[in-house]
Amino acid sequence: MALSAKPPSASFLSAVDRLYYFGTFNPMHQGHIAVVQAAQTAFADLPLSVIPTGQPPHRSDTLVDPAHRLAMARLAVAALD
Repeated sequence: MALSAKPPSASFLSAVDRLYYFGTFNPMHQGHIAVVQAAQTAFADLPLSVIPTGQPPHRSDTLVDPAHRLAMARLAVAALD
């Protein structure tokens, strides 16, 4: 399944120097990877940071240790290079 969106305006692109993707990544899965790949394709000139977040108020499940989720995210993104 391909992700598609309206292309960003030139003024938006000129003001942006990095992309950030926040999520619990508990665990990081193929849906997260698809978003990362789509962002890398659409914004090839911009660096992308994948950042695990804390416990969101709308979720009641217990998160894996933050250091472990960060390690999982790093491994998943490194595999894309």
